Amino acid sequence: MRLSKVAESAAGKNSGTRIRQLDLIRAVSIWVVVIAHAFMGVVVWGKDISLNNLLAVFPNLQILSWFLQVMPLFFIAGAAANALSFRSGSARNQPYSVWLYRRSSRLLAPVIWYLMAIILLSFGLTAIFDGVVVQYFLNLSTQLLWFLGVYLLMTALTPLWVTLAKNFTTAAGLIFVAVVVVDIFRFQNPAFGLANFVFGWGLISLTGVWLLEQLSQVSITNRNLLISISILLAIEISLVILQIYPLSLVGLPGAEFSNMAPPSALLVLHGILQALLWIRFKTWLETLTNKPKVWQFSISTNLAAMSIYLWHLPILMGLHSLLNALGIKLHTPTTDSFSAWYFVELLFLILLTITLVQAWIQYAYLLENLIPKIPTSKRIWLGNGALSFFSAIAAAISLLMFSVVGPYNFPNQVVTFSGLNWTNGQSILAFGVGLLGIWGSTKFANKN
Repeated sequence: MRLSKVAESAAGKNSGTRIRQLDLIRAVSIWVVVIAHAFMGVVVWGKDISLNNLLAVFPNLQILSWFLQVMPLFFIAGAAANALSFRSGSARNQPYSVWLYRRSSRLLAPVIWYLMAIILLSFGLTAIFDGVVVQYFLNLSTQLLWFLGVYLLMTALTPLWVTLAKNFTTAAGLIFVAVVVVDIFRFQNPAFGLANFVFGWGLISLTGVWLLEQLSQVSITNRNLLISISILLAIEISLVILQIYPLSLVGLPGAEFSNMAPPSALLVLHGILQALLWIRFKTWLETLTNKPKVWQFSISTNLAAMSIYLWHLPILMGLHSLLNALGIKLHTPTTDSFSAWYFVELLFLILLTITLVQAWIQYAYLLENLIPKIPTSKRIWLGNGALSFFSAIAAAISLLMFSVVGPYNFPNQVVTFSGLNWTNGQSILAFGVGLLGIWGSTKFANKN
């Protein structure tokens, strides 16, 4: 059944205790990612294809990244939803392994299909087209898998965030210190920055669990909330003015330091700022989500969230390739030569990308529900939670590594990352082992 029909039916049902704001924020965040990539991506066709970022071409536009960078918001909303689900499962004595499998399956099921499609596509494209162009596009198609790897790790750590949120101020302060310390060492050796994939996104996830409490009962007065927002914004601006961190909150080609991968203290502060702004406008957001069309938009996007996230880049790259093949040359923006028509073309490209993605997900979303059932057993094994957790870590790391290596020349393409040599074939093997561990651990989690 088409996604639009399913969403229409789901939106009309009683949502119970569902916090609609979480669905709306996640939905908006996903589509902002699509729009931002269409907006920022610059493809230069020539003898050798090259890719650039509009914010790198026009540095004055980098302030837009403070509005387009919505990944912290998605992590915050996701962590809040995970905490809500975990507490509900704990109240029913649901084993951790069962909870994690159910929570991660909708995340990982479409990834399995996507990886199979991209790897098969890599074989076909490599045999037909020029290797340089194919390598550019194929490797770009899997770069965003880093998010799924980190998000899976943050999901697996939900019990920790729920516990730490009870003393949020102390826990957040200590983790933020860790983020800053990592950044200091990271300026000397980029390899140290890997720790902030855990500390940085961990603090943002912890903020999401804290925000869940604020949505039901705000413990901050409106005056203190505005003061906190002003102070955070002032600190962020100061860090940029003093040139401690770059202005752009998204990674740029050739940049020596990225606020995004891994997250810097500046991006973490921006995530906390977004959470405070969310609390400030929570009443307005709640009113907005009660509008039928807004709620249906939230439902339909969340039903296909991972399909949208995974497939929008291949669709965007395919659109660029098709236009080029048809002889439709988009103007190339440069600092020396700029055509006013570029933004007209850019608007056309964004609208066309949204239309194609929306058309594709009408049926692609079905892959998000094709997951193996939980195996049942009358046995109970005390180690099932540990197996589930470490399997999730294996799957998360493998997705991070595959996002670095890419699918080109599968399974033998090698990349050196933080001193380790890793192939894309090894990444997929580790991912498969992790999936089996997450699924298999549920076999021992069912009591009589």
